[in-house]
Amino acid sequence: MGFARKVWHLLVAIKDGLVLLLLLLFFMLLFAALTARPSPGQVREGALLVKLDGAVVEEPSVADPLEALLSDQAPLKEYRARDLVRALDAAASDDKIKAVVLDLSRFTGGGLVHLTDIGAALDRVRAAKKPVLTFATAYTDDGVQLAAHSTEVWVDPL
Repeated sequence: MGFARKVWHLLVAIKDGLVLLLLLLFFMLLFAALTARPSPGQVREGALLVKLDGAVVEEPSVADPLEALLSDQAPLKEYRARDLVRALDAAASDDKIKAVVLDLSRFTGGGLVHLTDIGAALDRVRAAKKPVLTFATAYTDDGVQLAAHSTEVWVDPL
């Protein structure tokens, strides 16, 4: 009887350890999902790709989860202006980054002050002798303001 009790205690201890491990993993994944921010920039083969498929704002709005579930469309992405300026300034001084590429195909705007700051950051990248390439299928007024700070501007021929 003593042997069966020891085996039983061992099995319960293994089960409790696995449950605690899975709970810890679950809460770590939950924390990572809740603290993740969208990042418009990616480094690909020496070029910083900044894909702006939303608006540039001072502070992103807090999304209502219930409204997002009931809506039939994805919420509009918002990017913090100072994060973009900081990324562009880092790209200007980073030797691994050889060029900056702006994808403005889904860019919805950002206001004069923010676009002026981002344009100044693009000028600093160009002053560091790195090309700034911009492309879009069609340009809005705000997209044209950013594209004016580029080395080359491309548009879809259609």
